[in-house]
Amino acid sequence: MAKSKFDIVPGVSARKAAQAEAKPGPMSTAIRETAQTLDKAEEDLRQQRKRNAEEARQWRSAMEEGLILLRLPLDLVRAEDLARDRSNLAEELKSPEMEELKQSIRVLGQKEPIAVQQTEEGYSLTSGWRRLNALRMLFEETGEDRFSLVMAKVQVSAHGRMDRYVDMVTENVVRKNLSLAEMAGLAMAVAADPEAGTPDLRAAINRLYHAQSPAQRSYINAFARLLQLLGDSLIDARSLARDLGVQVARALSDDNLAGLRKALDEAEDPSAQQKILRDFVERVERRPDPRGSARSGAAKTEFRMGQAKLTARRGEIRIKAPVDYAEVPREVLEEAWRAFEAVLRGENQG
Repeated sequence: MAKSKFDIVPGVSARKAAQAEAKPGPMSTAIRETAQTLDKAEEDLRQQRKRNAEEARQWRSAMEEGLILLRLPLDLVRAEDLARDRSNLAEELKSPEMEELKQSIRVLGQKEPIAVQQTEEGYSLTSGWRRLNALRMLFEETGEDRFSLVMAKVQVSAHGRMDRYVDMVTENVVRKNLSLAEMAGLAMAVAADPEAGTPDLRAAINRLYHAQSPAQRSYINAFARLLQLLGDSLIDARSLARDLGVQVARALSDDNLAGLRKALDEAEDPSAQQKILRDFVERVERRPDPRGSARSGAAKTEFRMGQAKLTARRGEIRIKAPVDYAEVPREVLEEAWRAFEAVLRGENQG
């Protein structure tokens, strides 16, 4: 039967399917692309925030560990917050060593950073006093901009005050030959610093100079006692030899302190004072033992080995040396005693 004019024309269904599969219109495309762009932007923003947070964490960690180097204007660094281990800072500024440092910085620039702590008020110097002042003097002398900034390792204020003292000592003991008097003087200043939290002098010495040997810490303890008792009377404690200072500290007592101070106050220079101190030690060592009248006739052997004086009697041996044996660990003393007994047994058997 022939199709009427109202019958569906062949191919119309196929054309409709093709139209259904055709591309969306411009408006739909724009909406879809905008949505995709927004999704990508949000993801990029999330990734950027994640990177920023990680970088901020790394920065804080590096700051706390003192790994950040900044160039700071000289006037932002305060050098007076901590007591210094040099006893005469004005003299240090005029020393040949300071002139050598200035010349090195003038020619080569600052090679080693100072260490500072960041506080609410700015930056507080931990170590690098000589480098900071060398730059200050060079800037004052020349006015050159290259001397107006100091390279510094920056730590945040979470770093404790006592830790900062330890950092200063660690650097200066290595870089500069500090005297025992200067080491002892710093320990006294730290013990007197309420913010350091170490009021006991012996504890302050142990903490500051933990890297030194027990013998070296015993010398510092002896010089601390010397400065406590004679500090105002000594013209230049830095010039005292180690052995003389330790011997004087050991010989001082309530009975002889006033007389020695009077003699030192009348001396004109460090050389004269050192002679007074040597004579004082000799007099004390020659003084008879007040306990010895009943024991004076007892047989004894007495001799010196290096800085040690040994006295042996029946059932007794005494060692006098410029060492604070209370600072030596017990296990070390026990090992030394076992070795001593082993040698004695070997001699008896031979």
